[in-house]
This record gives sequence, C-alpha cells and structure tokens, in this order.
Amino acid sequence: GTGKTWLAMEMMRAVATGTKFLDRFTVRKAPVLFVGKDASLLDYARQWRRLTHDAYLEMQEETCEIKDDDGNVVRPALHDTNPFDTLVHFLIDSDFNFDDDTQMYRLIRTSIEVLGEPAFEMIDGSEGVNFIDITRSHFGLIVFDTLSKLTGTDEKDNTARGKVFATIRTIAAATGATLLVLHHNALPSEHRTGEEFRGGGEQFASLDCHYHLTRKQEDIV
Repeated sequence: GTGKTWLAMEMMRAVATGTKFLDRFTVRKAPVLFVGKDASLLDYARQWRRLTHDAYLEMQEETCEIKDDDGNVVRPALHDTNPFDTLVHFLIDSDFNFDDDTQMYRLIRTSIEVLGEPAFEMIDGSEGVNFIDITRSHFGLIVFDTLSKLTGTDEKDNTARGKVFATIRTIAAATGATLLVLHHNALPSEHRTGEEFRGGGEQFASLDCHYHLTRKQEDIV
C-alpha cells in the first residue's frame, strides 16, 4: 500500500514515451516490460489505465494527420505509432519465476523476439546465452512485481537468494535492460519496525540501488 506498483508504472510510462519520469527526471525512450504476479490482470489493468489514459489519448492524437476541409495536411503526424501500443508489454500471472533457468532463458529469448532482434542463440541445441549484442534494440526497463511472488526460496536463506539475484543479473546482462524489482517491507508484527525490507544481507548486497517507500502517518486513514 505504499505505491510501489504505481511508481513502477509511472517509470514505465516515462520510458515508453520518452517523457520525464515524475515530470522531473529525463529518461531514454525504449521498450518496457512488466512482469506481474502480485495482483490480478484486472487490478493491473485498472492501475495502468488510470495512470496512462490521458497520455494515451494525447499520443494517439499525435499519430494522426490533421487536414483542413480541402484535404490539405495542416499538421503531419508527430509520431508514426502510439508508443503505448508498440513499446509497452505485460506478462501477467505467468509461469515465470527466478528459480527456473528455463523460464529465465524463455524470458530473455521472448524479450528479444518481441523486439525483432535475433541477438539470442542456442548452444548445441540446448538453451543458453552464446552471444548477446546489447547495442541492438532492447528493453530499456523490466519491472518485476513482486520478488516474493516470483521465487519460492526462503527469504532468510542467503545462499538461495544469492542464486536468485544471480539470475536477475543474467537477465540484465542478456537484455541490456534496467531491472526494477519490487519487494514488500517487513511487517511490524514480525518484531520489526516495519521499515526494513524482507530478506537477508546477501539480498541487499546484490542491489545496485535501493529505494525504500513509506507512507506518511498523516496519509494513513
């Protein structure tokens, strides 16, 4: 309830359209992928529509020419296609999880096939990374919502969680994308303040950057 998914979707909107994130931070326009397993398809769709509906209509208008009554083009189309239709991809409630190497390679291969860039090869008939050219078109951002729903490993098992984050690193290297992994905070009932994230030290050490979201007390009703 702190707005993790909303923030992630706002980041997706910005990257897909090439507009500023939170109306402040400049981004590089690129395709985006949302891998969600923390809510239903309907819930995700509602959130995405509420966040992007107006922006979608603006982009849709800019993909069309404006002509006068005589058929002369007054304003050419500002975009060839609507980026919300071509650059935004969702994978909701799928079989994907970080514990299965086959699923990892399928995600890597699918991400490249979706973008039409054959930068993934098979090794002797078995799935594996042979050569990846990340200078080609690729996802700029992949969101995973949430970590606890995408792995069955014990969050306190540093060895197991280390393997999970090794998988995450492989996906990042193979796709060239920035990965945003959403994760729940610990609950106050777990003899903590509720401000810490769940998991051991290995998990925290594996991150390039960590953002912690909390709600202001006065905002809680």
